[in-house]
Amino acid sequence: MSLSTVSPCPSRLPGPERGFECACPRTTPPGSPLSADDARRPGQIRRIVRASLRRWGLEEEELVGAADIAITELVTNALAHGQGPDFVVRVRVGSWLVIEVIGDGPVTLDGRQPPGGLLAESGRGLDIVRAVAADVRLTAGGRGVRCELTLPKPEGAL
Repeated sequence: MSLSTVSPCPSRLPGPERGFECACPRTTPPGSPLSADDARRPGQIRRIVRASLRRWGLEEEELVGAADIAITELVTNALAHGQGPDFVVRVRVGSWLVIEVIGDGPVTLDGRQPPGGLLAESGRGLDIVRAVAADVRLTAGGRGVRCELTLPKPEGAL
């Protein structure tokens, strides 16, 4: 199964901005282990984001690594906890690199400790995103998560 659409993202931040939006199908029923198609989805989206960052001249290792981590965690959360048949990934560059993953169900940012405590193998996705992002918050309407990554300063900037 492939991604259903990739289209230009409308500007939402002041100033010149570049971006895209992907509508991503979900094949896993809610509460079930991820299907093979869905397990590949974070990697597919990471490759699209990396290619876009290259095209936009944003190839700094720290930014690309942070974007990889954020995409992996947010897309995996959307697949594991989402309710609808699909979700949307939006990526925009303005003053920040903004990544949004939006689905059909309500999202919380409550910071609960994962079941199994500190040694649990899951339940840390948003904490990991918080570690690499300048800001993490709910999207308008509470159906998704938005993170902002700091762009590198232009060469020669103070």
